[in-house]
Amino acid sequence: MSFFSENQQALKDFVRMSQAVGARADYVQGGAGNTSVKFPDGKMAIKASGFKLSDIQESEAYAVLDAAALDLEAYPGWLRAPVSALVLNRLAALYCDEMSYAMGHPISSRRYMGVEKY
Repeated sequence: MSFFSENQQALKDFVRMSQAVGARADYVQGGAGNTSVKFPDGKMAIKASGFKLSDIQESEAYAVLDAAALDLEAYPGWLRAPVSALVLNRLAALYCDEMSYAMGHPISSRRYMGVEKY
């Protein structure tokens, strides 16, 4: 069974929550912001930069990263958890930027944090 089929309901809830928050001009600026969901197995779904919260779908606009796959042996045990979160967030941003370019939607060409009409 794949990660997506195993976590289908949690991912649907993540998408629904992101869309609901992103649809409210009084909650977010320009429809942008960050949302994420952590799973018990150490994986984390993170909304991609360059997408509005209201645009997130089950099939796009987020990355799934695996904290267990990080090699943090060089860090003392007490420091691994906070460093892991920072590394995951940075990797998610880089991954999402690269995916935006690969899909022909570089962030520089998107209307991001711009003035919106409501």
